[in-house]
Amino acid sequence: MPTHESESDVRFFNLIHQIAVTPPADDLAERRGRRRHPFTCVQRIALCKDPAVLSQADFIEVRCQDLNREGFSFLMPQRPDFTRLVAAFSSASEEIYMTASVSHWAEVLSYPSGRVEPLDERAPTLHKCDADGPPSRMYQVGCRFIARVPRPAH
Repeated sequence: MPTHESESDVRFFNLIHQIAVTPPADDLAERRGRRRHPFTCVQRIALCKDPAVLSQADFIEVRCQDLNREGFSFLMPQRPDFTRLVAAFSSASEEIYMTASVSHWAEVLSYPSGRVEPLDERAPTLHKCDADGPPSRMYQVGCRFIARVPRPAH
């Protein structure tokens, strides 16, 4: 008989497969115990207050980069000054909310095509533009999942 946890895992990965349609991406240095899968899509995060008092207005959109059973990463324009967050993973039919802790972050170049590469301060002129334009400096934030939480009430 399936457990509630295994049913949740199946629903979570079914949700991820529904919303994860991405081309292969160049990986930054692998720091994880498990390989993450490309997951280039826009999802939402909220800085972690008590998850019970979060409202939908607390969430901001971020561009996710990769995902696995233990965590995910996303891009943001400023250096993270927080250590915990709530991530909202959405599809047309379901939303899943997970608390997560920040494991690491790195400054990167994000190209309009979606390609991300480490920032090399020693050779900034070597970074080329994509056909769509020049890269932006961003921060790639790697997180570990802590627990699933209920949808914020407000």
